[in-house]
Amino acid sequence: MKIFVICLTVLIALNVFAEEKVISCIKISKPPKIDGKLDDEVWSKCEKATEFVYNFEEEISKGGLEGKLKELHGKPALHQTTAYIAYDEKNLYLAFRAEEPNPSNLKANAAGPDDQVWNDDCVEFFIDTDNSKKSYYHIIINSQGVQFDQYVKSVGKGKKGETKLDADVRWNVEGDIKALVEESCWNVEASFLLSSFKLEPKPGLKCGVNFAREQYTYSSIPNSYSVWAPIAGTFHQPDKFGTLIFK
Repeated sequence: MKIFVICLTVLIALNVFAEEKVISCIKISKPPKIDGKLDDEVWSKCEKATEFVYNFEEEISKGGLEGKLKELHGKPALHQTTAYIAYDEKNLYLAFRAEEPNPSNLKANAAGPDDQVWNDDCVEFFIDTDNSKKSYYHIIINSQGVQFDQYVKSVGKGKKGETKLDADVRWNVEGDIKALVEESCWNVEASFLLSSFKLEPKPGLKCGVNFAREQYTYSSIPNSYSVWAPIAGTFHQPDKFGTLIFK
């Protein structure tokens, strides 16, 4: 009997940790104004992607703040991020609100499109439109609205075990992006052509999706990585993305 109870407890725990993140993508009739303010009615109607959790697996492996990072890994991020997503006949609409107590310290060194935006304070969007769990589109945006985008065909490992992407960095998403830094947060608002993703949404369609953030402004956690669908290690794990369902 004791063995049965222990096994049942373990199975329940595993099921909780394996619970998949799911978010709905609503269809809208009036598009938001792309200005970074996030005051459009559409965002209040959207389901929110929030409760981002820390992901320090790669940083722990490098040493440094190992003890503190191990303690925080997998727990809710101190400064939360909220993502919103919607669509209409032509566009996919995306927004982020990133809580930020030190907006004057935001790191934004990327010189232009497809520069190393991931080294800045930034938000990231991943969408696997085929739900293949192998290939996906990836967009990174910093607090100044500078973007990096690529189409990842597959993810593998290099000779030293590092993540290796087979990616087309020549792929460019078509649309409009605006970022806005406010007193206690910074926002991103974007409109992307559905055709950029070869996407033809219809109610019930499912795609893999994830949202992530890199924060460099908080001194006690200088390299802060958080993610919506929990992932340990590189963000490039499409088999662990959450699910986006078009309504």
